[in-house]
Amino acid sequence: MDESTRTFKLSLTHEELTQALVELQSATPAGRQQLRAVRKSGWIALVLAAVIVGGVVIRALRPGGPVGWVPAAFMVCACVIFAGLIFWYTSPRAVRDRALKAAGKPMSAELLHEHTVTLSPEGFGFAGRDSTAMTRWRSYEGAVMSGTFLLFPMADARVNVLPVRAVGGLDAAGMLAEQCRVWIAADGGGEQRTVVAYLAHHDTACPKCTYQLRGVGAARCPECGTVLGRENLPQAFG
Repeated sequence: MDESTRTFKLSLTHEELTQALVELQSATPAGRQQLRAVRKSGWIALVLAAVIVGGVVIRALRPGGPVGWVPAAFMVCACVIFAGLIFWYTSPRAVRDRALKAAGKPMSAELLHEHTVTLSPEGFGFAGRDSTAMTRWRSYEGAVMSGTFLLFPMADARVNVLPVRAVGGLDAAGMLAEQCRVWIAADGGGEQRTVVAYLAHHDTACPKCTYQLRGVGAARCPECGTVLGRENLPQAFG
């Protein structure tokens, strides 16, 4: 086993599991992108309602012009109700309600029992009561620090979690996250593939040392060693 391999034996409390599922929806890039997309449809509905109201007012000001109050009122109410449902769906309370429901599912509940997480240059290892798996780093998008968890989002939208308390605090978790990003970059993880493809056709300076990165064959600055990803190179992800 590699000397840099880290092994953690732990079990999550129900509150920790719920909080982890909340952070998956709000702290990971995929979760934030999904919430933004949903909220955007709510704002579009409100803008549409305002346009309808504006059109009715303009017609009312024109002498002899048809107003159509009833259909306009119906459409405005429908848009406002739709927007309200969208904003409720993305509210912190609704996010937590969904997390509470997800915490009761068998796949999530396994984390409540003692399990082992192994982080090594080969990948993310999990050994629980009912399942064992080793997933190569190439399947991951990155390593993300949230309030209380180190999150490992995968290219297929699954996420592995490791509580900060199990690592030894925020500073230790931050260093571990950086090490995992290096492993992910070395194994050609999903986020890194996107970065390399972007740098092949764009003039881009390293966010830390300003080294010219166009054409580099890895998601890492050859000058200063900074690992490149969604957090420090957002333009690569549209």
